[in-house]
Amino acid sequence: VAHLDLPKSIEAYYQEIGRAGRDGQPANAWMVYGLEDVMKLREMMQQSDTVDNAEYKRVEYQKLEAMLGLCEITTCRRHALLSYFDDAADEKCGNCDMCLEPANTWDGTEAAQKAISCAYRTEQRFGVGHLIDVLMGAQTEKIKQFNHNNISVYGLGKNLSKMQWRSVYRQLIARNLLSVDFSQYNSIKLTEACRPLLQGKMQIALRQDPVEKGSLRKGSGSKSSGKQQGELWDALRACRAALAKEQSVPPYVIFHDSTLMEMAEALPANTRQFAQLSGVGETKLEKYGDAFLQVINEYKQSVVTNVSPRALETYDMLMQGLSISDIAKKRELTESTIYTHASQLIRGKKINLDKVVNESADDIKQIENTLLDQDATQEGAKLKPVFEALDEQYSYGVIRCVYMNFLNIINA
Repeated sequence: VAHLDLPKSIEAYYQEIGRAGRDGQPANAWMVYGLEDVMKLREMMQQSDTVDNAEYKRVEYQKLEAMLGLCEITTCRRHALLSYFDDAADEKCGNCDMCLEPANTWDGTEAAQKAISCAYRTEQRFGVGHLIDVLMGAQTEKIKQFNHNNISVYGLGKNLSKMQWRSVYRQLIARNLLSVDFSQYNSIKLTEACRPLLQGKMQIALRQDPVEKGSLRKGSGSKSSGKQQGELWDALRACRAALAKEQSVPPYVIFHDSTLMEMAEALPANTRQFAQLSGVGETKLEKYGDAFLQVINEYKQSVVTNVSPRALETYDMLMQGLSISDIAKKRELTESTIYTHASQLIRGKKINLDKVVNESADDIKQIENTLLDQDATQEGAKLKPVFEALDEQYSYGVIRCVYMNFLNIINA
């Protein structure tokens, strides 16, 4: 269930996400919201003329505040949901985003004070966009018109990006430390609740909004990697469609889209890794595991054998017996770049490891064992922890080449 707008209450949210669980299958609830959603709902509530009952409006306002609290929470969401409905659980659910990937928080006290002070120094007459421009030290016509380039908070917020400042204002409004006056062009007003914060009598921890990693989303990563992952996504869906047609069942009975997405991101190399994907039980592993693993392995091979033309030039020189340093000097490139070419060639099984590195068998074994210890056994693993665990004895280039060779071995 995907929410692209902020629900008005936890009751509404709970009822809507419950629809995904009616078939008894694993389900995901996903929601995005921003500052505009908070402002829009509060504006609708303030300006509503359908109900004259002040008590009714007060209750609805409290429900909205509870919904905002659930969105900004940094602990188990199931605990919060159960608590709202006067229920409880002994342990964390282990399924929500806050349990699986706890939110990072940061001491936002100083940033919050700057954000609130900016609203105060500009006489509480302006919206978030202008306040952020003032904090960032922008030179807009509006800032010059109101002489805001001469107030004390001008340019004090250059340490944060515009997106970070929007996050700060969103959270301050969600916590009712600031309010929005919709009758005055969405101007930001101070509330009584912000007084202790301005006086330095309280501190505030703010959520650190995650940076989008990008997976199968349009525009994420390079054009080539996006195209390749798109090809894998299409291949996985084609495999699912063929199995569904063969068994005369809807495709989602085989696997949900979320499971296919996880396959495309995790690229499991064997049945043990495949079994760790969400939505894969023993029965589905036995029935469908081999078919999907074959698709993934074919994709991996198509990627790794796609060696760049620059790497092929390095290949010719390596086959002539030139060393990495000789090739780097001759082509006026760094040794690190030549090692990158060599790692592509090794992964594409065009050359053997001993054509590139001069380390002993014991050294290579030590690097391989460290790769295992650091869980660097999948495509795209980070090698910095391996480099550090080896006390920087070996260059990144050597480690990368051993890593590529090791992937060939374990995926053979």
